[in-house]
Amino acid sequence: MEQGGQVDKDLIKLRTELALAKESEISEKKTIANLETKLGSSESEVSILQNEIDELKLKENEQLRMIQDRENK
Repeated sequence: MEQGGQVDKDLIKLRTELALAKESEISEKKTIANLETKLGSSESEVSILQNEIDELKLKENEQLRMIQDRENK
C-alpha cells in the first residue's frame, strides 16, 4: 500500500508541475505577443523618423547648393 501512496503523491506532484508549466507558457506567450507588438510599433517609428531624416538631408543639400550657386555668382 505504501507504493500506491507514493505513486499518488508523485502523480499529484506531476499534475501540479504540469499546471504550473501551462500557466507559465500562457504568461510567456502573452509576453511574447506584447513584445512583438512593441517591436512592430518601434520599427514603424524608426521608419517614419528615417524618412524625416532623409527629407531633411535633401533640404539641407538643396540649401547648400543654393548657397554655393550664390557664392559662385
